[in-house]
Formats: sequence, structure tokens, C-alpha cells
Amino acid sequence: MIEYYRVNPTLFDRFLRFCIANHSKLISVSKVYEYLKSLRLKCSKSTLIKYLEFSKEVFFLLPVEIFFSTQ
Repeated sequence: MIEYYRVNPTLFDRFLRFCIANHSKLISVSKVYEYLKSLRLKCSKSTLIKYLEFSKEVFFLLPVEIFFSTQ
């Protein structure tokens, strides 16, 4: 994935490790962003959204949306 999508290997590794470590919790791009920022890794939220999309494309991460009833 790193070579195909040409991503920053360190940043992508930390992104995936965070998602795996918190697989049973609610995760948002903002939470991942703050975590990476605390590690002094620079990135944008749009980069993290791209990483999420890349991970979904190869079926590594399968996010579940929160369901809200309108009734």
C-alpha cells in the first residue's frame, strides 16, 4: 500500500496502529489527528481521510457508520 499510494510510511504506520489499537471504540479523524500531533507528526486531516479511503479500498479497515433513527 505504501508504494502503490505513495504515502509517508511512518505516518501511515502510526495511523493504522491507532485504528487497530482502538478498533472497538469510536474513532474520528480528529482523534487520530490529535494523537499524531501529540507524537509530533505533521499531517492534515485531509491526508488522514485519504489514508482511511486507501485502507477501505484494500479492505484493511471497514468503518461502521453510526445509525440515527429519524422517527
